[in-house]
Amino acid sequence: MTDRKLNFVFQFILVVLFVLVANPFDKVQILFGLVLAWAVARVVFLNKWLSLDGVWAATIVGTVALGIGGSEPTVILLTFFISSNILAVLLTTRHSGTSPRELRERRNGIQVWSNAFWFVLFIILSYLFHSEHLYLMAVAGIAVATSDTWATLFGIRLAPNGTRIITTWKKAEAGSEGGISLPGTFAALLGAVLIGFVLLLFPRENRYAALIAVVTGGFSGCMVDSYLGAAFQSQNRFFSVGGNSSWPIGNDMVNWLATGAGAVICLILYTILDYVLV
Repeated sequence: MTDRKLNFVFQFILVVLFVLVANPFDKVQILFGLVLAWAVARVVFLNKWLSLDGVWAATIVGTVALGIGGSEPTVILLTFFISSNILAVLLTTRHSGTSPRELRERRNGIQVWSNAFWFVLFIILSYLFHSEHLYLMAVAGIAVATSDTWATLFGIRLAPNGTRIITTWKKAEAGSEGGISLPGTFAALLGAVLIGFVLLLFPRENRYAALIAVVTGGFSGCMVDSYLGAAFQSQNRFFSVGGNSSWPIGNDMVNWLATGAGAVICLILYTILDYVLV
């Protein structure tokens, strides 16, 4: 239900931007982004990677990336999606003998939003306020998602007996909430670095400050994800608001919080580096 509400909210925001804010060129770009994002999401659905709710969410994310952000955030988003799925197929096929078709698990809307919420939000805000800082926060959110996905894939497949809980350092099964391993940690850094280097392909001022901030935010966000998984998710704790309502802190909530934390870390570091390196 939460993912459907988010779909409606961001769909409404897109309509408002299209009608009231976008210039004629931007309107064409938004329409093109919508058509292309829907086509790609449909292909992914037919290949059993997304549920119907996931298609709706992914279409909105893709429309914002290409229609509002342009080519750069689209390439960054595709880098996350393509690299993660290729690694999932290669690592699992190689180490378990499972066929690629058997690996395909449909991602639902809430899983899409748990990784892409901050990306979409900050792309929209950076468009409205023409802010490089807000844009880099969006990129850092994807860097966290990439870092975390790579860490999980490498940790489970390459360190089945070398996982430890980040808060207690006790041994745990690979894939446990809050678990980290040497291969997984190294992969987490590589995932963040990949997004950072894709960022370097596009011209900007203080590009190395942006690189450092995004990579640091991405990797740090992944570590926050592990900490939250150990401290809250594995303990079956709940997040409450005003004592009247609460939500279980599951994997999706942890991913949402961690990507947001990585974006904030990126903002703080980039603000400092942008001032120092001027």
